[in-house]
Amino acid sequence: MSARLRTLVLSVALALSVVLIGNPASAAPERASIPLKGGATQSFTMTLTRKADTPKGANGAADVIYCGGYISIPYVNSLYNDVRTEIEVQCTAVVDSIDLYLNLYKDGSTTTTSKRFNPANYGFHFSNAPCQGTTNTYFAGGTAVFTKAGYAGSPLEMSGTTPQVTLAC
Repeated sequence: MSARLRTLVLSVALALSVVLIGNPASAAPERASIPLKGGATQSFTMTLTRKADTPKGANGAADVIYCGGYISIPYVNSLYNDVRTEIEVQCTAVVDSIDLYLNLYKDGSTTTTSKRFNPANYGFHFSNAPCQGTTNTYFAGGTAVFTKAGYAGSPLEMSGTTPQVTLAC
C-alpha cells in the first residue's frame, strides 16, 4: 500500500473512531454508535487481501480492501413515531456483495431484517418497531457479510450488539 493511501486510510479510520467513540466531554449524540465486532477483537475495520494468483484486471483491483461499520444504539425516532436501529457499512473498494442482517430486540422479542447490496462499497439498513406509549427495553444486533471473489478472508463477516437501553415513547 502506498504511503499516501495508508495515510488517507488511517486518517479516515481515526476520524471515524472519534465519531464512533465520541469525546467524553462532549454532549451525547442523539444516537450513539458502536463498532461491529470482527473476530475476537473490537475493530472498526477488517481487510480482504487480493490473492497472489488473482489478476488485477483492467480496472486495477485493489490489493487490500478495508471494510467496516457500526450499529446504532436503538433510539426514538419522533418523525416516524418508532424505535429504530441502523447498520451502516463501507469498503474502500467495490466488493461483489454486502449482506446486512439486523435485529431489533424489544423486551425479548425480535424483528429481523436483511438487505443485500450487489455489487457495492456502501450499505445502510434499518430496523424499527412502532411506539406503543409504554416504556420498554431495547437492544440491537447485526451482521455484515462482505464477499469478494479472489480475495483471502472472503467472505468477511463482522457482527456486534449494542447495550440495552430503556426507551419511552
